[in-house]
Amino acid sequence: MLSVSSLFTLALLPLAVHGAACRPGFCAVHSDIVSDLQGNADATAYCESLLDITAVTFAYTAAVSSSSSKPVYIYGRVVEPRLISSSAPASPSEPAAIPASWPAASASKVCSCLSIPTPSTTSTVTVSLAPSLVSVTSTATETPHTTVTSSSIEISISTSTYLSTSVSVVIETAYATATTIVANGAAYRRYNCPYNGDTTPTTFTSSSFNPESGAEVLSTGYENSLSFTNWDTDGVHLTTSSGDVFDATQAALVLQGFFVARETGTYTFSTTGSYIDNWGYLWTGDVSYADWNDGNADFLGIWLGTGTYETEVTMNEGDAIPFTWLWANGGGPGQSYFVVTSPDGTQTTDSSPFLVQACDASVFA
Repeated sequence: MLSVSSLFTLALLPLAVHGAACRPGFCAVHSDIVSDLQGNADATAYCESLLDITAVTFAYTAAVSSSSSKPVYIYGRVVEPRLISSSAPASPSEPAAIPASWPAASASKVCSCLSIPTPSTTSTVTVSLAPSLVSVTSTATETPHTTVTSSSIEISISTSTYLSTSVSVVIETAYATATTIVANGAAYRRYNCPYNGDTTPTTFTSSSFNPESGAEVLSTGYENSLSFTNWDTDGVHLTTSSGDVFDATQAALVLQGFFVARETGTYTFSTTGSYIDNWGYLWTGDVSYADWNDGNADFLGIWLGTGTYETEVTMNEGDAIPFTWLWANGGGPGQSYFVVTSPDGTQTTDSSPFLVQACDASVFA
């Protein structure tokens, strides 16, 4: 006769090995109880506990690493693994389908009729991708753009499911690009103009506004274009691009900066005696930094002078040439009139696309 312990041992053997000796007869006799247990989800947990079936543990780890000689920053958000659903372990009670009068050995035998598979558990899935300074190696000929992604891991454990959320990190390497010179106007110093524009001949001279003259600087700021006027306003005040408002009837502005070629070719700078009110003097090149005077100007434009005053400069696209533009008014309304003729023949009085201020005020004098 088989002992209770022997029956328990045989109940754990696979059906193909020991089923003919014990389980078919017992299971067939109590098929109604077996059927009830199979339809009861709680019966599985009870029988696993009763049969003391050892759980197998699986460990899963997802990790990302990288290495290189060129440091870049990682921008990304790391999502920690989260539990989607779980059947918490508990001390299961005996299902009602098993007669209360049955001894433990009989309950064990009927549980063995369920052919419960060996359950499994898993260790915590850890994904560590903290944002940090890392390096990336690329053998591609184009700008490197590498994506590092940890795999999505889904593990089914009996009636429980765990999901390690997929983490995607994009690593981009930034390279230096050619600097674009952005137009921002010409810086100016404002002076009082002591000359009368209606006097002929005039004693006007640019040296009165050179820093070496010691003349008082009334204000500073910037003007986007070298052409501006109060002919169409009150004929008295001027408002500059930087917001400076002043009485322009006896005023002078020394505007300085760089003219940037937007295309390759010869540029023509000009003014006319019919529109410059009252004086417009131009210097380009090295003399415009500090040594500018009446004797080395590119041209000396005067109100009601004869014809057109002009000069030509040949430049490559992107070249920047220094300039000083002196405008002065000797009474009444005033106007600065400066024409740019581009290599393609286009003329404009709006010089704002070409003008760039010096990086420091000390560059010009």
